[in-house]
Amino acid sequence: MSTPKVCAQPIFLRLLSNSQQAIAAMELPEPVSKIFYNDSHLFHRRARFKWPHFNEPISHLDESPQMNDLRGERMRALTAYVDGGSHGNPGPSGIGVLVHDLCGETVRIAKWIGHQDNNVAEYFALLEALQHAVTTKAKALHVFSDSEIVVKQMTGEYVCRSPRLYSLNWTCRKLARSLEFSIAHISREENQEANQLALGAVRQRFEACA
Repeated sequence: MSTPKVCAQPIFLRLLSNSQQAIAAMELPEPVSKIFYNDSHLFHRRARFKWPHFNEPISHLDESPQMNDLRGERMRALTAYVDGGSHGNPGPSGIGVLVHDLCGETVRIAKWIGHQDNNVAEYFALLEALQHAVTTKAKALHVFSDSEIVVKQMTGEYVCRSPRLYSLNWTCRKLARSLEFSIAHISREENQEANQLALGAVRQRFEACA
């Protein structure tokens, strides 16, 4: 009597079994680990995680409330470098403002402000930064200025008695009270980019009138 032949397990079933064991041994994220086997068919349970399209920008992948809150906090904290200057003191004047947020975004502002003196121009530059922070609904603003007078008057170390500066000082202090505001003095060398913006605003005005 002949011995019955034992049929070998089909190769695709052996491969499937090996794949099951390999995947079971892996530490997969929750959506990927929701894999089930039904005989020889592999299928995925619908998971809440949405795999991104290969063309989808990375910045749009995580829209969770926590990430949106963090992004909003970063956008609401601003740092500004301000400068104002006049040719002739008083003379043709311009302001330059650089505003940075914690996401690395930078806004550059250069404006012609007419015939003013240097101190008025410096206050106009500070006022521009404050108005930008309020308009963009910023929560905090830290300002760097190379004007010792503006910094010390805004911090209360000096009392502003100048009729030319009093209304500007009052307006800036009022806007600053709506923010987590601070201001610090820096050297002119550390404020070169804002200074170039202010000079560029005056230069553009001259070129437009030429």
